[in-house]
Amino acid sequence: MPDETLQARSLISEGQFQAALEHLQQHPLAGGPGYGSTERLLLAEVLERTGHLTEARIQIAALRKTPRLTESERARCMMVEGLISKQLGHLEESAQAFRKAYQIAEQIDSIDLRAWSQLRLLSVSADLDGRDLDADVLSVLRCNVEQAAVPAVSIAHQIFLAEYHAKRGDLDASRHHTDVARSLLRSFPNYWLRGLLDLHQSCLNYLEGRYLDSLDSARQALASCAESGHPLTGVIALADMAAAYLAVGQAARATTCLTVALRKPGKEEQVWGLLLETLAEAQLVSGDVEGCAVSLRTARELSARHSQLRSVWHRNWNLRTEARLLQRLGRWKESLELIRTAEPREHLQSRSFPRVQLGALEVLALARLNKRDHVRSAVGVYLHAGLEAPRSSHTVSLSGSHAMLAAAAGDRRALPLSIQALRVVGATGETSSLVEVVDQLLDLAGRPGSHDAATCANGGRDSVWRPTIIRCHLDAITSVLLEPHCKTEGLATLLCSLMDLATDPVSLGEETLRLLVSVGWIRSGAVLETCGPVVSPVITYAYPVTESTLSGSRVKRPEGTIRICLGSRQSRSYDLLISPADSAGALSGCHAVARLLLVIRQSRMSEQRTSTRVGEETIQPNTSDAEGLFRSPTMLTLLASARRVAPLGITVLLTGESGTGKEVIARSIHRASGDVHSRFIAFNCSTVPRDMVDSQLFGYRRGAFTGAVQEFKGVLHAADGGTLLLDEVGELPLDTQPKLLRFLDTGEVQALGEAAPRRVKVRIIAATNANLEALVAEGRFREDLFYRLNVVRFRLPPLRERREEVGPLIAMFLSRYASEFGKHNISLSEAAMEHLLLYPWPGNVRELSHEIRRLVALGGSDSVVDVFDLDARIRGQSREPIEQPVHGVPTVTVRIDRPLEEIREEIERAAITYALECSEGRLDTVARRLGLSRKGLYLKRQRLGFL
Repeated sequence: MPDETLQARSLISEGQFQAALEHLQQHPLAGGPGYGSTERLLLAEVLERTGHLTEARIQIAALRKTPRLTESERARCMMVEGLISKQLGHLEESAQAFRKAYQIAEQIDSIDLRAWSQLRLLSVSADLDGRDLDADVLSVLRCNVEQAAVPAVSIAHQIFLAEYHAKRGDLDASRHHTDVARSLLRSFPNYWLRGLLDLHQSCLNYLEGRYLDSLDSARQALASCAESGHPLTGVIALADMAAAYLAVGQAARATTCLTVALRKPGKEEQVWGLLLETLAEAQLVSGDVEGCAVSLRTARELSARHSQLRSVWHRNWNLRTEARLLQRLGRWKESLELIRTAEPREHLQSRSFPRVQLGALEVLALARLNKRDHVRSAVGVYLHAGLEAPRSSHTVSLSGSHAMLAAAAGDRRALPLSIQALRVVGATGETSSLVEVVDQLLDLAGRPGSHDAATCANGGRDSVWRPTIIRCHLDAITSVLLEPHCKTEGLATLLCSLMDLATDPVSLGEETLRLLVSVGWIRSGAVLETCGPVVSPVITYAYPVTESTLSGSRVKRPEGTIRICLGSRQSRSYDLLISPADSAGALSGCHAVARLLLVIRQSRMSEQRTSTRVGEETIQPNTSDAEGLFRSPTMLTLLASARRVAPLGITVLLTGESGTGKEVIARSIHRASGDVHSRFIAFNCSTVPRDMVDSQLFGYRRGAFTGAVQEFKGVLHAADGGTLLLDEVGELPLDTQPKLLRFLDTGEVQALGEAAPRRVKVRIIAATNANLEALVAEGRFREDLFYRLNVVRFRLPPLRERREEVGPLIAMFLSRYASEFGKHNISLSEAAMEHLLLYPWPGNVRELSHEIRRLVALGGSDSVVDVFDLDARIRGQSREPIEQPVHGVPTVTVRIDRPLEEIREEIERAAITYALECSEGRLDTVARRLGLSRKGLYLKRQRLGFL
């Protein structure tokens, strides 16, 4: 293979496609008739990755004419065709190509091809119909990825799962898989996959309402594109930047990003139409209604001309823009018909981000058309989607629903409810559409009967935007508070706010304060922010701000004051401090609200604990032994065969690398032989001096040689009636081999110095990691003895060939060594587990056992083993340059021109604060995360002033 091709393969493994293409094009015959099929296929793959779709198709067409194309090469050709079809928007053709590639990979048992083709197939399938993938299908994918043990495959699998869960609204699970993928990329750098992960991180931040973080992640993806030479990454990064700009109301910058992005792909590529649809959204936000309509129409025409099929996600996103356009034009009836006829009704209950927003647009259209009964029914469907969605999705606003119902019914409280809904949506929702919905509600509630098309076409009144950072004193804005006598209605509004703001402690505290003031239950109150030793009020009501309030974490508060933990965000913790009014109802009501907040936090913690288990496979080994677990088809077949011959008493030869479990199989054969009370003795032929092997095996009489002060009957005699495992039988000396052969033929043992042999009944199982055939050819092992031992032969595959067993073995060894060392509740992070699954384990099960034993020995009870705890050879040596600080990833900058004690305290305080935030205050989880005992954590918190 030419040097250019070898270098190109190395660059491809690092995700540097443009550099790989340059090396391949240095070949004198590159792309010509004399180009080999291997090089041509590699060139086609790199051309597709670098966006040269036409040239890639030419190379694939030439390959199809090659008469001696292997099945593996044919499957790779199908993969390239599938990827090209996907970029051109031909999703059904793409799925068919990936399906064929998967079938070929199964036929030739190519594990890595099988994993790649299934990953691609499932990604396209999920886009085609938008339905949840079957759990069994995801389990098969997981098994294929484990068996492949290719870092790029494992990272791509985690990114796929992260995207899959995000599109279905399960943001906690998506974030979990994102973290695992990023951990793997640190050990196994790949510029292309890092770009894909940055793109997903941008989308995830967007869905969580962190638009500036989304913008930063998109910029990082753009930088990765420059390294990888994968142009599609750069185009999508620009689109993500545009979406983030739109979300914060900067339509001009969004349009600039989209204008640059539209210059890159060809109009026949699907991404060009998607960019045009995003441009339409930018034009809508900026008030260019006519331009929005033109862009949408052009995108539809292009899609029809090139027979493109949008994914369910993109269809729903575009449908949302079209519905908003019609509503902006005052064509409410057409908007309603579009939403209801574009997709089957059952999809309106989907948990995905755009589908739930379509539900809000539908309710708004019904409210504008004065269909009050229909509004109630539609809101029911809208809220039902929220019950099924994970809480972290932030997609269903109860406050918005409350305001919608009130506005449709002409309720006098529609205006204050809409104002409150705007605050809630601004804190948790996506601002470019849901805020527009609530803004329309404000117009509807404030000017009932003013529904003319001309007003709506001009965008109605100016949009109301909630500031990003809020510091307010509620006493100064009491005009927006509800009347104190509407206690029942106020509590209903409070409930809506609490559910919507469960993950936003600042807004949660603000809404709670507002409603407690409205019902007259408190004299004063504040939301306090704690950052290290500094405590400061961010929202207040009749709250005296004094110098002592800001000086330390232990603020002395008046007697009878209730303090409620609201949660943490960005390494800061928040508490609600309220002083109940002087009445029994106020006191009990405040305590009831405090308990309700506590229940919400506990529910949120429970959801987070559950979400960490989403996508994790519960491994139940098919067959287990006292010393080993067997799950792979090869080992299950071997074990079944071994147990069939066990009662027959014939000699068995076990071969395989050291540490594969030969003694485990030997013991299993012994137990299955029928006599469980007989002895099992293991004798290692390589651990005894060569001149003593004979006497150890066959025994000797007293005085048979110098030093034989007493009689020794030998190992064979000791195993009489049972089983003898001759381990490392290839090391047996040549002069001892004839005596062993005679024993196998006659069952007689003649000890050294004895005149007559003794008969014993012993079942021999021989084991070796050597090639006995080669030893026979070299004259180091007797041929007749080899044939006598080789009656039934079992080869034990190395652990790298049966990776299905790595997970169960890890679980078994963790439990065993934790019990041995008197420790409890030691677990592995998923990132650490992925590294263990990817390691080839040259020492097989023995090496795995020793590594887990070391981890348990060094770890403490209630600890979580992470990647940095693993041995350096397992976690890999990253060749990736030092990463710049990532926005949204926890970092701390420390001045080093100070005493070490101060530096250490500052870092410890930041680490504990972050752990408390991530664990929602669960001290057991915090202790495990920090590698401390619960008591150790308590002492550190006490010393640092956290209590």
